Amino acid sequence: MALGTNCSRKAEPKDAQSALRHKSIETTHSAYSDIQAGETAGRIDEMVNNE
Repeated sequence: MALGTNCSRKAEPKDAQSALRHKSIETTHSAYSDIQAGETAGRIDEMVNNE
């Protein structure tokens, strides 16, 4: 797994920004928001299908 993906999942946003050397936190959020949205959707699907 890539450093950016791991940082976006596990690190505090400011720490991820620093590790990835992004000038703004908006860059960090926009670059990885699709990953987080997909993971959230997957967890919701699991909850719905397990009921």
